[in-house]
Amino acid sequence: MSGKMSRNKGNSYEREIAKILQDWWGGEFSRTPLSGGWHKKREENKRVRGDLITPEDFPFLVECKKRENWNLDQILNPKFEPLQWFMKLLEECEDKEPFLVFSKNRTPNYIMIREIKFYSLIQSFEFFILLKRKYLITTLDEFILQISKRGIILSSEGVDGINF
Repeated sequence: MSGKMSRNKGNSYEREIAKILQDWWGGEFSRTPLSGGWHKKREENKRVRGDLITPEDFPFLVECKKRENWNLDQILNPKFEPLQWFMKLLEECEDKEPFLVFSKNRTPNYIMIREIKFYSLIQSFEFFILLKRKYLITTLDEFILQISKRGIILSSEGVDGINF
């Protein structure tokens, strides 16, 4: 895929995920100018990091990847691409929790988060993968269906012994 087509695919995916998260959480979600690169020039604005600008009360830093080179069959491989993306995202998070959304053509949207932060919330999930006993992978649809905004906020405030 050419550079322009790839960029358009990424931009479109970021808009799609912004709309899904906005419908679920409320507030305004939008693409970060220059797809996350803009924050390097605006260090003082902590909301302008990652691929999406999120509402103030949203505790996650969102990174979106729509690429074809990964496969869930490779999940046990240390070079599993989504895990590499997540590790990079972890380095950028500071005061937010990492929230990687990833997909490829003809697959659902998946998310990866730190499992320990949401252990009490994931017990009702129908489908999830625990990777390295630290990271949770599930579908974005499952996450949104099972997890409420209130549950996320309570978890981030340390209810049930979970602290951000």
